[in-house]
Amino acid sequence: MTISCNTTIPTQEDVVAFFNSYVADLNSTWKTSLVKLKEYKISLAEGNKVLSDLLLIEYNNIVDQYNTELSAVENLIGILDPFPLSVPITPYNSISSLGDLFPSLGKALTTEYSTYVLQKFLSIIATVIPVNLNIPAPFFGTIDLTLLVGSEQYRNNLKKQIAQDLPTVKSLIGKPYSDLFSGDISDIKSEDIQVQEIFQYYFQIVSQGAVSVLHSALGSLISTFDEIWDALNLPNLVPLLTLDVETLINNVIDSIKSAYDTLIDDLVSTYQQVQQNFTLGLASLQDVETAKQNLNDAIKEKGSELVDGILSIGLFNITLSDIINIDTTNPLDSVEQNISNLTSQAKDWAYKYPLSLIVEWMDKVKSFFQAIGLSSLIQWIDFNFCDFLELVGIQHN
Repeated sequence: MTISCNTTIPTQEDVVAFFNSYVADLNSTWKTSLVKLKEYKISLAEGNKVLSDLLLIEYNNIVDQYNTELSAVENLIGILDPFPLSVPITPYNSISSLGDLFPSLGKALTTEYSTYVLQKFLSIIATVIPVNLNIPAPFFGTIDLTLLVGSEQYRNNLKKQIAQDLPTVKSLIGKPYSDLFSGDISDIKSEDIQVQEIFQYYFQIVSQGAVSVLHSALGSLISTFDEIWDALNLPNLVPLLTLDVETLINNVIDSIKSAYDTLIDDLVSTYQQVQQNFTLGLASLQDVETAKQNLNDAIKEKGSELVDGILSIGLFNITLSDIINIDTTNPLDSVEQNISNLTSQAKDWAYKYPLSLIVEWMDKVKSFFQAIGLSSLIQWIDFNFCDFLELVGIQHN
């Protein structure tokens, strides 16, 4: 299996789909093997030796196929090290645990591609002019971009600090991340998931901050070498675009929650009252089921509207729905999971699109970098997502 990477701005959805394809194949083969095993046991019980022998051969072939696919998964996980940087490759003991792990790996790689390239840009520019690689970040004050990319111990220490003072971290980073998986949006509550989601969020904070530092550093290069710049008659540095994704998403969430929370509270009260009446013989079982269904319908409708509202948010030149397809009817995806994925992808685009414009400009002014002794920048200007996947070890087309 290969992944398509011929794009200026890699989206999480394409990469996640690549990883999920491995899990889908495993899951399909495993289910087929269970069906074949059942057929074999039935034929064996019926005393049909010829059929049972044939079914046993087919079953063993399917098991061999499953083991081959599992080896492919293990090989994929093996070649990723040390990437991704923001998601631990935890031990897995089932297909479902892989189903949880792989989407996180895909999301992380698209973010870390930008983090990796930004660190290269700024480190090279820092050999000529002062560049501060300590990026402002809530709670930590600053995060060292070089150590974030290069030191596993540094990353582990950051995550440990988040876990040790989670309430403070959540209060500083604000919504929607402070509310996700906290029981506020739905009934899912997990501090472990919160810590991991917030840690990945910090990679996006650092990358977004690094884009701003890069833009400022490029402006400083032009000022420092202004005579060379003027002589080359090159296009002006593009303006830095910014977008407050969190506020846009929070406005959607707050609006829809306010519209539904009172209704849902009333339906909960009604459901509880009907249950009580049922125990007293004052309501039928059908009354209980109807009250329960009304409550579930309102909760599902609220979740769908939350996702649809976030999908409609404008991101510079697109809406979020232009870069992601999401199945809100999938019972395996919670509202939190969907909002987390959408928020992550919106925040990704909010800094990757401005970064893509800066890199396009850098490509047009390569002669300037060569003239001031920064030819080493050029290889990273040309370094695209396909190159990053090769570095990681993933096949692409």
